[in-house]
Amino acid sequence: MLGRVHYFNHHRVKERMEKENQLKDVTNTSGSTQKTHSLDGSLHLDKHFDLIHETHNELQQQLHRIETSTNQTNVDLEQLYSRSRSNNDNLNKLLKNVVEYSNEVITEGNATKADMSLIVKALDEMKMRNVSLGDDDFAKMKDTMRSIYREREGQDIELKTELKKLATFLKDGRISKKILQEQFEHLTELIKAVDTSASLEKIEEALKNQKWKEEIRRELNTHSEQMQTVNKQVLAKLSDLDQHLHNRGNDESSTWLIASRESKVSELETKIQTLETKYNSLVEKYSQKYEQYKLLSQQFEGLSDKAQTHYLSDPSSSNLHNLKRFHKSSLRMIDENNSTQSDKRIVSTPVGFANNSDED
Repeated sequence: MLGRVHYFNHHRVKERMEKENQLKDVTNTSGSTQKTHSLDGSLHLDKHFDLIHETHNELQQQLHRIETSTNQTNVDLEQLYSRSRSNNDNLNKLLKNVVEYSNEVITEGNATKADMSLIVKALDEMKMRNVSLGDDDFAKMKDTMRSIYREREGQDIELKTELKKLATFLKDGRISKKILQEQFEHLTELIKAVDTSASLEKIEEALKNQKWKEEIRRELNTHSEQMQTVNKQVLAKLSDLDQHLHNRGNDESSTWLIASRESKVSELETKIQTLETKYNSLVEKYSQKYEQYKLLSQQFEGLSDKAQTHYLSDPSSSNLHNLKRFHKSSLRMIDENNSTQSDKRIVSTPVGFANNSDED
């Protein structure tokens, strides 16, 4: 009889525990669905923030590479600028030398004019002294000397003008290689035209069969040698100028390189501006997404508050809370009863078979 009562109590406790477990499973499933929804939203936002962070890092690396290449380009441009400046200084020095030598040529021309005037003066003195010289020969020689003097004077003026023009063009930097070559050839022709060999032949013709012919010829030969020396020096300077023109043609390639580098710098600046524009747009989008995230977090907090208030105000939820509390108290009572009871050993004793079911 005691065994049946014990079995019946055990069966009732077991059924009660099964009902409580079913209710606990229902509550756990509803809470787990809410947790999965919140976890999905947070994972989506984390992925979005990771993508924005990676894009930001890539943009920073690309801007760093562009800045490095820009600095290297600036260094190259500074080197090219220093080279072009040194070439310009050398050209100015050469121009200064040409101007100085042109002044020397003009001085020698003035000295030649003085020598010619002395010759004419000596001839006039000889006429005053009644030297045995015919009037026709003297007049012919004098006319020849004056015509040579005028011709030489015109050639000297033309040479002086051409040299001044060349110096002006070089100083202003408005001259090209072709124009300098033309000026060089023209000056060469003028210097060759200044040669006094033809003049000496005319003077020798005029002084033929005269007794002072040797003296005048010696003077004119000396003057001719001086003029040839001056002409050779001028031709040497002009050849140096021609060589410098060839060197300047090589400098044009460096100028083209500078222009190409400047175009590359402008392209890099354009790329930097486009990247900055993209970066600003990404920052703006990031701020918009952050505002959306703040709005979603506020909405989530509002929904959680509503859910809590609804849970507290709903009578079914209060019943469920009471049921949970009852379940916990029952489990606590079971634990206390199990701890207070001492372990007992049930010993069965054999008895005779008797059908006493009716008595029960």
